[in-house]
Amino acid sequence: MARPRGRIALILLPVLVYLFLLSPVFNSELVFTPAWAVKVDEAPVQNGGDSSLTLKKEVKDLIPFKLDRIFGYISPDGTLQFRDTVLYNTLVNNYGFINYSNVSENLVLRNPDGSILSSFRTSGYPVILEGNRVIVIDTSRSSLKELDFSGTEKWKRDFPIIITSIGGNGSLLFVGRADGNAELLDGNGALVYQWKTEGTRISIVYACAVSESGNYLAVIAGIDPQKLVLLEKKDAAYRPVMTQILDSSFRRAVNLQFSGADRYLFFEDSEKLWCYDLEKKQEFSQVAGVRSLQVLEDPQNPLFFHIYSIPEHRVFQIFSRTGYTLTQMIIDETSFLDVLPGTLYLGEGGTLMRLNIGHN
Repeated sequence: MARPRGRIALILLPVLVYLFLLSPVFNSELVFTPAWAVKVDEAPVQNGGDSSLTLKKEVKDLIPFKLDRIFGYISPDGTLQFRDTVLYNTLVNNYGFINYSNVSENLVLRNPDGSILSSFRTSGYPVILEGNRVIVIDTSRSSLKELDFSGTEKWKRDFPIIITSIGGNGSLLFVGRADGNAELLDGNGALVYQWKTEGTRISIVYACAVSESGNYLAVIAGIDPQKLVLLEKKDAAYRPVMTQILDSSFRRAVNLQFSGADRYLFFEDSEKLWCYDLEKKQEFSQVAGVRSLQVLEDPQNPLFFHIYSIPEHRVFQIFSRTGYTLTQMIIDETSFLDVLPGTLYLGEGGTLMRLNIGHN
């Protein structure tokens, strides 16, 4: 059950202070209204069970969340529908979840109510849970396979060297490798396109991304220099349309993602997050601290929500589509962010909250 509104104000106070009082440049026409706040490790679970829940048929549009070592599903009205503890790691989406240990040889796929959908034996870890498909990488990081929700293997593909990055859009997979090559695979695991790093001292792919439509690909690769390459599909072939030399020399996974509807590309640079407008061919940058973690767009309002890390903390930032920082605040190192049209879900310090975004 969601907390009474009187207690919401106390839990949300730090967020509300930043959003309403300490943001002198905030657009006065936008209003963030608190709806509820829930302590996910204390709130009662619908029907009283943590792992034996039977969801009501009328419950729809559940919000999957992962906040520190707790994950589960919450309904838009703030009712906690399912809760469990992360073992080693968990992948969770609207269709179900996989909660697995670091030594398990069996993966169990469960419904949002915790009931078992399927169980399959595999020597690897799930890396992508998209729609009703599961992508598993083997322990050597040189092989991928796709399973459906029944546990049936649809395809398997071996690679000559370790995989360093994977991006997907639900039907395509873009797989980066340690030798500087990146392969685009279709829904059957067949090769559609291959890209190769050129003009750098060290060739290795650190990030791959595929746009929602599949018409754009993006790669961050190489050392000395490190490059971003944007490719667009033209006449059934992908061709580079932008190459940008970065200030960074990352030797880790890098934040690289497209927004919905193929409108924006976000990519991490040294202490910066770049936003490239694919339609207007313009870009701007934002502060990104030590590492950019996540960027989400509100399709109903001209806002981006960004979480980045600084030493011992994370920062929650809101900026406009013109690159103007509206506000930012320090939050707990364990955080959760999800955005639906006109709605912001923010988790911090063990509390999951909903803020409705409206206009005066």
